[in-house]
Amino acid sequence: MSQPYYQNQPGYLPPSQGEGAGFYGASNYPPPQPPGQGIYPPPQAPPMNYHQGGQPGAGYPQPPPMNYNQGGQPGASYPQPPPGYDYQNGQGPPPKPAVVDSEKYNRTPVFRDVWAAILFFITLGSFVVYSVLAIRSLPSGTFSNPGKYRASEHFFSLPTIVCFLIVALTGFVISVVYMFLIQAAPRAMIIVSYWASVAIGLATAGYYFYRHLWWAAALALVFAILSIVAWFYARHRIPLATILLTTVVRIMRRFPATVYTGVLFLILNVLFLMWWAITLTATFSYLKHYESCRRFTNSAGRPDETCTNGRLIGVIVYLCFVWYWVTQVLYNVLHTTICGLYATVYFFDNSPMGFPTANPTMAAFKRATTNSFGSVCFGSLLVALFQTVRAILQTLLNAGGDDGIGAFIACCVGCVLGLIQSMLEFFNKYAYVEIAMYGKPFVPAARDTWKLIKNRGIDTLINDDLIGNVIGLGGIVVGGVCAMVGYGYISVVKPVYNATGNFTPVIVLIGFFIGISLFYLAGKVIDSGNATTFVCLAEDPAAMQRSKPELFEKIREAYPQVVSGIHHG
Repeated sequence: MSQPYYQNQPGYLPPSQGEGAGFYGASNYPPPQPPGQGIYPPPQAPPMNYHQGGQPGAGYPQPPPMNYNQGGQPGASYPQPPPGYDYQNGQGPPPKPAVVDSEKYNRTPVFRDVWAAILFFITLGSFVVYSVLAIRSLPSGTFSNPGKYRASEHFFSLPTIVCFLIVALTGFVISVVYMFLIQAAPRAMIIVSYWASVAIGLATAGYYFYRHLWWAAALALVFAILSIVAWFYARHRIPLATILLTTVVRIMRRFPATVYTGVLFLILNVLFLMWWAITLTATFSYLKHYESCRRFTNSAGRPDETCTNGRLIGVIVYLCFVWYWVTQVLYNVLHTTICGLYATVYFFDNSPMGFPTANPTMAAFKRATTNSFGSVCFGSLLVALFQTVRAILQTLLNAGGDDGIGAFIACCVGCVLGLIQSMLEFFNKYAYVEIAMYGKPFVPAARDTWKLIKNRGIDTLINDDLIGNVIGLGGIVVGGVCAMVGYGYISVVKPVYNATGNFTPVIVLIGFFIGISLFYLAGKVIDSGNATTFVCLAEDPAAMQRSKPELFEKIREAYPQVVSGIHHG
């Protein structure tokens, strides 16, 4: 078996290493030992050495090391204790940990990609300043005129609040039931969700054909057919995806703080959306005086006027960039936090020394918002820049694509841009796994992600797609049920403000959004946990062999290529 990949990475600390190494530091690692035990395991502990192929090797008279070199042979042993130290009774001070090669481990956490974090805070600060100036320019009665917004005030009445509470409760219950189904029948859920996505693609193509949108219908049909053909290759990867999905859900239930963290970031995202929307609305009033108009005679011989506002266009582009970057940072901080937790569980679960911290989720969140925050901002910046450019191009294409050729070009450009953005986000997702595990800067993490994709590329893509189908179907199911609950409630209660039925589509749409948002909180945990577990398993299957031998054997039986490890050149 090849040398575990994590041994060559900065920031990771195997359980056998001593205090102060890695991200966790001297303050909370190693955990306190119970009375009567030293820092070493008792001499009678069974050996944990494995030769190539996973077979147990010969025992050792001294406590077995947990470090494995290439080929599964024992590596550096524990340091000798000082004279007079009693292992059994825990007397005397514990010996100092073995010296760790500085090229392999970061003994002190380092702040990565600081420039990106500074640039992010400068951008956010400039947005705050501009937002204050723009909002102050609004008329004083904009948000308090009861006559102007009477319909909205009636909409946000007690019946509507009760409706949304019922919808949210329904979404929560259905999400929990769906998670239980995933854990009870993961293989069936993967198969059903895959073919459900194919059915949705065919239905979309049929709808476009019905609306005579031939190019869009053809593209949707091609993608659906490709999905059908891909099934004959993807079905052989279902056993691995099944095991990973089951493992991820169990860890999520074991650490519910992951879901609470998702709720926190959902609230932050909604609050920023409200702030950003108010700022965008105020921008039109704030920059109105920079508008320049020109009078001319149109083709019909009538006087006309055209107005331009270059500053307004520039500020709107800037606001779009801020929106994309801030939301990407929030999303990726959550992703990195979840990845850090799952990596900790993978490498430290069932180890003799236990977890290096009492609260792995909080420790991962702390690293994501401090040491690795610059790397999070760096990767998010790349996606935000591309999203901004894509939005500009799409706006220009939509403005001039009324004819058939223009619509075809707009559709093709949109597909290409969407594909590139999906690839960039895909690579970023796995780069953040490397950042969460090893505390790397973004560029080395992206480079190692490329190595991972190159060695496990098609397997990674298929595994990601199979699990993603389960999450996507769950979001549609929960969102659809919540939308129907909202429609049923508004039809039975019949509030006064909806006497004409104008607010029914709004209630249904908001209900769908509430349901899909609630489910994707858990779905994001599954997605991040799946990516992390796949990377950990691909880079160091020996860690799972030590911590979860039964699960390791199942994976080896279902997918023996994975346990061979990755050879990095």
